[in-house]
Amino acid sequence: MIVFWGAGKYLNSVIDKEENRNVDKIVDSDIANLGKRIGKYTVESPEIIRNLSKDDVVYITTGKEYRKEITEAVHKLNRFVPVWYYTGKHFFETSMPELQKRKQIRKRYSGATEKDIEDWIDDLRMEEAAWWDTRMKEIKVHLQGRFREREFQYSYNDIDPKDGDIVLDVGCGPIPKYGTIVRDGKVRYYPVDTLAFQYNRLSEKYDYALPVRPEFAIMETLTGFFGENVADYVIVNNAMDHCVDLLRAFIEATRVLKIGGQLLLQHHEAEGMVNSYAGVHQWDFTTDDAGKLMVLRRNGESINFTEIFGTCLEIEVQREKMETAHSLYVQHQDYREDILVRVTKRNDISPEIICQYDDPKYGGALTKILFSKLMG
Repeated sequence: MIVFWGAGKYLNSVIDKEENRNVDKIVDSDIANLGKRIGKYTVESPEIIRNLSKDDVVYITTGKEYRKEITEAVHKLNRFVPVWYYTGKHFFETSMPELQKRKQIRKRYSGATEKDIEDWIDDLRMEEAAWWDTRMKEIKVHLQGRFREREFQYSYNDIDPKDGDIVLDVGCGPIPKYGTIVRDGKVRYYPVDTLAFQYNRLSEKYDYALPVRPEFAIMETLTGFFGENVADYVIVNNAMDHCVDLLRAFIEATRVLKIGGQLLLQHHEAEGMVNSYAGVHQWDFTTDDAGKLMVLRRNGESINFTEIFGTCLEIEVQREKMETAHSLYVQHQDYREDILVRVTKRNDISPEIICQYDDPKYGGALTKILFSKLMG
């Protein structure tokens, strides 16, 4: 549901814009405006905001001087609903107070239990594999370009792979995104995913003639599949925050890199919080006030990656408006920004850091449970 808060002088200029005509409700805190007819709308009380969900959105269509006051009022009624300020252009600024609150929590990282692993695998199979089963049937006609050899293109960061470079596409999904052709030859491209077996069955089911199919690998034990210091690039798009142990997955992704190699991450901000930490969505990528990379966890843990790994990794973070931010009425829940990260490996991560965040028994338990579940 799309709700506009503010029935005053700014409203008509906002609602007259073509892209703003799908608003569902108009509310106002001024009693004099309640019941007022504005076009096809009747102005209602802000109390209806109590019943909104995280997938709804409230736009503040008042002057700048009222934004803070109304934002606070919205989140007294409903602390999960996103709030947007109309800026007079085609985009909005957002307020996510629940995320800001979680950033302040400091709780020691505790890793994942065997129960966490088992629940995560069940959720992964039910959510991801089932979603792709439906999706692959629908989108095949739009993906003909992926059924042939093509140039390597990466949309989110400027990179320049050379002939023979090793590129790992981790958490690639069923339809690997990237080609292999570069200006002086070809890269060695390895798309891998924990659900590779299930995804390849889907490719056969829907007759996807892919030039390369995903191979099985586990992000949390990536060096067990590829070794250390072997890859020039590791790419993870919208996948690392689906891991059962994100910190371990991050460490493994950097260990597999050569010195000077780059880990490239692209994730939606606060994916766990926005999905109510359901299923595989247990983590949030975000930044602190200084722009440093942070990860938050459902149980209240917060991990500042820039501070932990700053002595051996160069971590660059930028924010980018998600592409759907300009068509909010098609997918209006996508009000967040993307967190884009480029990690350059300057030195190997010290054994002290690895031991602090990695239980040697954990990899064996994870692999054992994964194989028993996924191969069964």
